[in-house]
Amino acid sequence: MSTRLRVVVFTLNPELETTRWWKALISHDAVTSVLVCRQSRVRTPRQVVRRFWRNLRKHGPLFIPYRLWHLFIDILRSARQGKSPGVVEQHRPPVEYIETHGMHGPEVVQQIAKWEPDLGLSLGAPALRKSLFRLPPLGTLNLHLGRLPEFRGGPPAFWELFRGSDRIGATVHWIDERLDTGDVAGSAEAPIYRRDSLKTAEARAAELGATILVLT
Repeated sequence: MSTRLRVVVFTLNPELETTRWWKALISHDAVTSVLVCRQSRVRTPRQVVRRFWRNLRKHGPLFIPYRLWHLFIDILRSARQGKSPGVVEQHRPPVEYIETHGMHGPEVVQQIAKWEPDLGLSLGAPALRKSLFRLPPLGTLNLHLGRLPEFRGGPPAFWELFRGSDRIGATVHWIDERLDTGDVAGSAEAPIYRRDSLKTAEARAAELGATILVLT
């Protein structure tokens, strides 16, 4: 990284600011300001059904228990959010937000361009088009919770466990036109133990990802 960076973060995560990745980003010495472009997950019932069947065809029947697990986690998170107000945190560096239903909309692209980011960072974002990932002069990095090129796409940790891998990983790579194929900027690995569940393996991958962000 260069010594002074304005970073635009692309994400779908409504709880990004509670993650290890966020703490690693805002504590990085090179980052002077951050713009978060967050796309909401609002979908019509038809879109939800189409997305479910698309993932089922891609991943097979094992996608069903995985999706049910994450649905349960989402319900728990929503319940917790309803019980207590969010905490407003004082950020260093300063953080600005764009909340949108479509981050590829021309008005969003114009807002980001006007903000003049040096670097892009995808943290749980949808697949980005060239209009976004090539907008920052330095390009856009993606945090992928998996070892590349062996485990492209998602979900994190699921296929490592299913295929009996003894290692979990995380990779930071440059985004290009294809899925998880850009040049690797940094990576890390850790063991998968026999007692590990999907939750513990995914958490270990997330921790590795935060470590890479600090070092990249």
